[in-house]
Amino acid sequence: MKPRSGRHLHVRPHIQMKPSSIVIAGIWVLFLGDAFRQGLELPSAAVHFPPFAGIEAQSILVLPFLFFSIVPFLQRKQSFPLSFVRKAFDQRFGPGALSQFFTRLKGVTLFMLACIVLGGTGLVSTYLSTKHLTAYVISGFFISGGLGLLVASLLSIKFPPRLP
Repeated sequence: MKPRSGRHLHVRPHIQMKPSSIVIAGIWVLFLGDAFRQGLELPSAAVHFPPFAGIEAQSILVLPFLFFSIVPFLQRKQSFPLSFVRKAFDQRFGPGALSQFFTRLKGVTLFMLACIVLGGTGLVSTYLSTKHLTAYVISGFFISGGLGLLVASLLSIKFPPRLP
């Protein structure tokens, strides 16, 4: 098909997706979809927990933020702990394949988004249904952890090495 100006249309060559990219996309869909599902179910599940006292609720909301904003810095240089898995994976798919897979997976970002999705969905779902205080606190726990990871990710940009 030619445009009226007489120039030829350039069609992109067929883009081939790597199998590892499909696995990574599947992991992301699974984690985020499950976080959304759990957030929807959170209000009905929280009814079975006793109500939190004031200081207990405050601790539940603050500690995940502190933990997840600090601990990732302590593990930045730590490699995959199961060396036999790394060796088998690298033998099958090539040297450095497992490290490259985990770098492309962006596990910290995935976990951060899953926490924020679960907590945010839980807040909205609780507001629209039970309005149970315990469900709000549990939702806040996940949002606090996700925001802590966000802070850690942003700080790792300023203070390398960057979180994966």
